[in-house]
Amino acid sequence: MGQKATRVYGHIADSIRADEGLFVTGLALIAVCLFLAGALLLGLRAAHRAVADFPAEPGATVYFHPRLADGMLQNLSTELRQWPGIARVTVFPAAEPRSRVRVGLENWADFLNGPGEAVCGPSLEIELKSGEITREETAELIAKLKQLPQADRVRSRGEWVEKTQLLVNAVDYTVAGFLAFFSILALFIILQWIRAGMLRRSDRLEILHVLGAEPSFVVLPYHVEGTCLGAAGAIFAAALLSLLVVMCRDLLPSPLSGLSLPRAWEMLLFDSMLIAWGAFLGFLGSWLAFRHHALRGEFAIPRALFRRS
Repeated sequence: MGQKATRVYGHIADSIRADEGLFVTGLALIAVCLFLAGALLLGLRAAHRAVADFPAEPGATVYFHPRLADGMLQNLSTELRQWPGIARVTVFPAAEPRSRVRVGLENWADFLNGPGEAVCGPSLEIELKSGEITREETAELIAKLKQLPQADRVRSRGEWVEKTQLLVNAVDYTVAGFLAFFSILALFIILQWIRAGMLRRSDRLEILHVLGAEPSFVVLPYHVEGTCLGAAGAIFAAALLSLLVVMCRDLLPSPLSGLSLPRAWEMLLFDSMLIAWGAFLGFLGSWLAFRHHALRGEFAIPRALFRRS
């Protein structure tokens, strides 16, 4: 076992020494590809959390003046629950993070400058009885809500939720396409690195075949090399992603960062999955290098050497 580990280590060290510039370039490109893929996944996760945080049932949100007393807000919510067509009324005080985010999404300039009490008043989220109220009745109900003396403004959420969901669906397909592209690009880089190593050692591989070496003895160093290369690139990508999340947590306003950015354990799990994906791409790249190039006769290597590998 120790001899096998030493042989694999020597194989990888020889590959790096043979062309350090190509190794560093390939490692950097793999890290960039996996970093971009991970950033897209984190962005998609944030978009899904932002959309899922607000229910899609028909309803409206009533915003009030920041100085409205909590007692008056509770009394008003109790009164609105008695109105026909209203299924549920949820109270969000001014300090509630969702209230700040909801208002901020509609007032980006104020939100990015740091929302104060002037744009973070309390609100009532009203859910209507789905299927029991028509569009005309919904419009009449929203008009009545706008007539409340305490109301600052009223917004119907049905239309923008539907449009947002369509946008998120389109983003899903776009991100999936980019993920496939970056993964294939990283796989291609690993494949070319393994292929270059096989070209440098084609004579040695043929000698091993003449000596009767087992296929696993020949291909194992290449599989380990590809796996380590993919995992190393993924480790760099994971470190960059963690740094990006920390920077976003410091730069973004606290309500938005709290709702969209992953927690520490979620980021650790995501980094682990990214490293595992990089290692898998590395192994797959080395396997494809043998199957696609060596078995096609591109090198002076007999097919029998890889038939059982």
